[in-house]
Amino acid sequence: EAGNRGQCGTDLVCRQGICRRCQKSSECSSMHECVSAKLGAGYCMPIQQKVWARAFTQPHEALCTVTIFFASALAAAAGTGGGGMFVPLLVSLSGLKTHDAVPCSQFMIFLGSIINIVVVISNRHPTLKSQPVIDYDCVVLLEPLLCLGVMFGVMANQVTPQWTLLLLLCLTMGVALWRTMGKGLQQYKKEIAMPTSSPVAADSPLTCESSGDMPNKQNVRTCFDGLIPKGFVRLTNMKAWQVILTVVVWASLLISSFHGLSPCSWHFFDFLVLMSAVLFFLTFVAARRMRRMIEEDPITNKGPVDWTANGTLYYPMVAFTAGFLGGLLGLGGGIVMGPMLIEVGMHSEAVQATTAVFVFLSSSLATIQFARLGKTVWDYAMWYGMVTVFATMLGQWLCDVFVRKRGRYSMITLAIAGVLFASLASLLVIGVGQVFEDYYMGRQMWFSSGRLCNSNGGGIVASDVVPADQWPSDLRRW
Repeated sequence: EAGNRGQCGTDLVCRQGICRRCQKSSECSSMHECVSAKLGAGYCMPIQQKVWARAFTQPHEALCTVTIFFASALAAAAGTGGGGMFVPLLVSLSGLKTHDAVPCSQFMIFLGSIINIVVVISNRHPTLKSQPVIDYDCVVLLEPLLCLGVMFGVMANQVTPQWTLLLLLCLTMGVALWRTMGKGLQQYKKEIAMPTSSPVAADSPLTCESSGDMPNKQNVRTCFDGLIPKGFVRLTNMKAWQVILTVVVWASLLISSFHGLSPCSWHFFDFLVLMSAVLFFLTFVAARRMRRMIEEDPITNKGPVDWTANGTLYYPMVAFTAGFLGGLLGLGGGIVMGPMLIEVGMHSEAVQATTAVFVFLSSSLATIQFARLGKTVWDYAMWYGMVTVFATMLGQWLCDVFVRKRGRYSMITLAIAGVLFASLASLLVIGVGQVFEDYYMGRQMWFSSGRLCNSNGGGIVASDVVPADQWPSDLRRW
């Protein structure tokens, strides 16, 4: 496909192995649109206007902007990245190709995750006041194998046909949606049955610190009182080694992304073995340190969830599986980690905060990598990134007003279910369309290592196609 497109240039499209004139803009190359000509066919021409100008002049771009704003606010309430919603919206409404929509989406997620972390980083756990709301033990233990799973999942995605991915997407996200929605409704019923007296004083992590160890219950603040929250240093110092080891994992993954090896070479296989060994080693280091600290002082060092209770590798392997499914199906880390953390019994607000850290780590790596490769379309990234920032601030403010101050934490779980539903619906529509387009365009419909082993790392390897004796009617000269 990639080779045939190169032979057709930018003004024609490759349809069933033959260069033809375009019939719709989705057939054109990235940042091109189909400009109609006579007899209903046209040529692919570069888009002239910047995206922020089209947002005020073209209905589909305006609709994309508004929809992404509300999708970002929903993702902020859930703590997830929102990539499962952003990419389909950018493809279907804004007209971006998937390979351009993904870098733009990652940049949007990165900016949104910064806002989320600034909001929650100084907050305390809703029920265990001596602990931060971010579960740093969870992050440092699960992040290495989660990233390893994503790495293997992305490679599996390259050899798997679209229709198979569509079936797996429905199965995986359908089960996650059913389980998460069920837990959210159970939480909501319990909250309705409980007395509603003073939810802020009892459970809110949004309190300023006093001179003692406990929060000052009389001095309630919102999450936007200052850019650097007062409790940031104190709470992160409590988890200093977890923060440092997490940074080491992040830096290792960033450095490894510059390997430049061919995916189907022995050198790449050696690289995978080495990376797997390093990430397993870091997981064992984190688990060993965690166990020793709990044995020395279980009252102070034991967090809301004991991540080593079922063995050193139990939860890390669950994270590996979640990462593999996320990489295979093209989902973000947040959308796979959120339901998993709810399933293990983590408090909804801790799920929101901890998932935001996972999202920040993965999206920052992806953003740096895409920027280094020159894959980011910056006018789209800046416009929709700005939309995401304002929407995320709105989503967090709504969480303050309707969730934390009223103790309705089930709303976070239901927001995660809403993100799952919206992502499933969006990806399903795009996926079905892609399957039909692959069939219509004569693309590979079965398992193939072509995309994985392609030297440019992306396109499907295709043989050269020579037209028949007579050119198709839409290419004849009039």
